This record gives sequence, C-alpha cells and structure tokens, in this order.
Amino acid sequence: MLPDAAQDPLPFTEQIEFFRGKTNLNTESWSDVWHDAHDRAFVVAGAAHDDLVADLRGAVDKAIAEGTTLQTFQADFDAVVAKHGWSYRGNRDWRTRVIYGTNLRTSYAAGRYRQMKDVAERRPYWRYRHSEASEHPRHEHLAWDGLVLRHDDPWWDTHYPPNGWGCRCYVETLSDRDLRRMGKDGPDTAPAVRTRTVTVGAKGPTPRTVEVPEGIDPGWAYAPGQGQRSGGELLSPAEYTLAGREIRAEIEGAVQAGGIQPTNRLYPTAVRMELRQRLDAERGAGTVAARVSGAGRAGVDVHAAGEVRRAASAFPRTWIERANKVRVSVQHLPPGAGVLGDYYRAASAPSNLVTPGRPNYPVRAGHAVIRTEPTRATATHEYTHHLQDTMPELDALFRRVHVRRTTQPDGSRDPVLPLKGYQDTGREDRYIDGYFGREYPGPGWPDGPLEVMTRTYETIFTPGMGQGTRDVGWLMKDDPELLDFALGALFRYDPP
Repeated sequence: MLPDAAQDPLPFTEQIEFFRGKTNLNTESWSDVWHDAHDRAFVVAGAAHDDLVADLRGAVDKAIAEGTTLQTFQADFDAVVAKHGWSYRGNRDWRTRVIYGTNLRTSYAAGRYRQMKDVAERRPYWRYRHSEASEHPRHEHLAWDGLVLRHDDPWWDTHYPPNGWGCRCYVETLSDRDLRRMGKDGPDTAPAVRTRTVTVGAKGPTPRTVEVPEGIDPGWAYAPGQGQRSGGELLSPAEYTLAGREIRAEIEGAVQAGGIQPTNRLYPTAVRMELRQRLDAERGAGTVAARVSGAGRAGVDVHAAGEVRRAASAFPRTWIERANKVRVSVQHLPPGAGVLGDYYRAASAPSNLVTPGRPNYPVRAGHAVIRTEPTRATATHEYTHHLQDTMPELDALFRRVHVRRTTQPDGSRDPVLPLKGYQDTGREDRYIDGYFGREYPGPGWPDGPLEVMTRTYETIFTPGMGQGTRDVGWLMKDDPELLDFALGALFRYDPP
C-alpha cells in the first residue's frame, strides 16, 4: 500500500467508507471543529451553507473515490465557487491544495488505521516512517522515522500521522518475525511528549488555547480513523451541532427500537418524551426548581408561575442554577393585553411595569418579570428569554448561528424585512416560522436576534398533536440543523 496518498492516489474501500461516513457540517472558521470531530464531520472552513458544503463534498468524494488529480479537483472547485458565488479566504491554488491534500491524506490514514487494526493480532507493531517526498522535512518527524511501538501504545493517540499541514509521514505494520530480523527483541520506548501552549484562531469567532505536542501542528494531534471522542468543552456552534446530531440519532434510534416509526403520527411526541427522559437522567433536568413566584396574591399569577416552573423543569440543572441568581416574578396576562407574553428585567434601578387591565407593578433593581398567558408554549418561550438574559454566552452562540445562516456565500447579509404574518421585522432565512428571525433594534440587551433560542426551545418542548404541528417534529422535518444545535447545547453546554 503506497503511503503517499496525495502523490499517488490509489483509493481503497476503507478509505472511501471512512470519508462517506462523515456528516456535512457548516462552519465559520477552521478552528470551529477540532481533532477527532473531523472523523465524523466533513467541513471546509468558512463554507456555511448546506448546498455549498454538499457540492464541495461531492468534489472531494470524486477525488478520493476516483483518484483524480489536484488539477481535476481544482476545476471542480472552480465550478462550485462559480455556482454559489462563494467568497473564500486565501488564494485559489493554496486553498485547493489544502482542501484536496488534507482530505486525501486523512482519509487515507483513517483507512490504513482500520486495515492495520484488523491485522494487529498477527502484526502488532507499528513503525513510523518519514516520507522522502516531503519538501520541507520537520526535525521531529525525521527523528521519529523508524520508531517501532505496539499498535496500542498511547503515543499513537496524538502522533499517528499525518501530523501537520502537508505532512506525508505514514505507518507500516510489523510482525514478531520482522522485529527479530531487525535485531530487536521488542518494541522501542515511546519518546517523551513535550507540549507547548498555543492560541489558534485568535482573529476568528472560535479562538482556542490548546496544548500541542512538539513536532505536531495545532489541530493535528489525533489519530484519523481511531474513532476516539475526546470530550471536553465545546466552543463553536458547529461542534454543538455535531454533538446534537449524534444525540438525536440515539434518541430516534431508541424510539424506533420501541416500535414507533417516523411514519407514525405520534413519532414527534415519542421523540420529545425520550428527550425529556434523557435530560432528566443525564443533565439533572427537574432536580432544581426555578426561582419564580406569582407577582401578587392573585390566584391567576400563582397559576401562571406554576406553569413557568413546569416549563423550566425541562432544562438542565446547571442552566436553572445560573438563572436562579436573578429572581423572577410572574404576572398573568389577561385577554386583550395585546401580547401573549414578554420578559423584562430592571437592570440598575427600580421601575414600574404597566400591564393593561392590571395595577402598575413595581420591579426591584436586578429583578425580572415574566408576563405570560398560562400555557406551556408561552411559559417556555418567556422563561427561555430569562435563560438568555442570564446566560449571555449561550445567547451569543445562538446569535452566531443566526448571523451565519443569514450571511450569503459572497459575504453579504440578508436584508431586514417585514416578517410574514407578523408586525415585526427581521431576517427570515429558512426558519420554519419567520418569527425565529425577528431582530430587535439595539444597542444593548435586548437587541438583535433574540427569538432564535426562544422559539427553538418552545418548539422542542411544547407538546404537539403529531406530525405537521408546531412541535419537535416540525424541526426534524424542516430545520434539523437548528434542532441539532439546540440539542447539542442542552446536553453539552454548561455556563461558566
């Protein structure tokens, strides 16, 4: 098997299967997806629209499966760019070489990883080899040339090649007989791993400060094809989307294993119930009561506060604990109030809140008020505004999702226009309802796209009547990307 996939591309089954097993993911920058997440996601830095990513993937798939040359890939790349009007960073020759070389080498390495693991019982030793085709040899890679370690030595977790941009190093297998022929009675001792602290993506939306082994470029300290999930903190919307996509697959798999299939009208309800059970078990949802109370002695306020507490019980424990740092009073909105609900916080000075048909309500500085009709949908929506207010870091991620979705491949933003069916303005994008894209004038909070997070969780947690209604099934059908991002946040985001 030739080691230099980019120099002499000979595709093989394991390589093709590895690449085709990835899911497409929209990103803003190269640091949005890190290390082993690349095993599970196909990304091109800055490609942020489904159809653009899909077409770029098609060009890369052709290069891998058919063994086409860089020049052929460049022609396909040019056609994709022209079709979508994509304004990408970097010059064309450099960008195409990076996309082409990185995907061919990592898919080749992943395919070889699977092949070598399959024969590890008979050939349990791996030898690091430095390619003579490398134009700019790295000192450390030359020093590792000929190093023999067992296939399960932890050193390979971070040093299995390629180990950087343009790296052509590779690994070959050895048997006990091979070692004896080399005059060895066992494997070598793994070199000590020394690391350096590096900040990457400092000028982009997802800066990372990471520990990088010496001799390895940032972002390359993992073994393509290993399938190991490093866990740890997620930083970008793309990472949360990938995590949520995998969580949704598990949830839907459990529902289908229970005998309810996607064609069943109760399928969305079963998905929501399975989601709630997992949030209870894995994220402590419902274990901490939301700190809310009726705004007055009126029974209607007490009832509305109870509905808000029940809505809040769906969210992770750490979210509720953060939100409970700000006390919330709940006021029932009577018919004819003009709105279904709203959220208000007195930032630095007390104020009076005017509600039609009710006496003015004094709000203490730093306290918040939710005004709502006593329905689960509105209570969830308005409590999510409270989460948004008390977790600005999470709100910022939802804002990033909105900005990316409403930015065209050429870099222009969608215009702010009247929303269909509403007396409001915003950027509708492809949201399942225009209100998701409502934008408030700024500066300050509340401003900007404040309804993406609220409408998403309202839709996820509101009981529906089956397919076609405004429940989680609506998102599964028409906006799975937004659903996956929101699920990833539910299971993986914890406020600092």
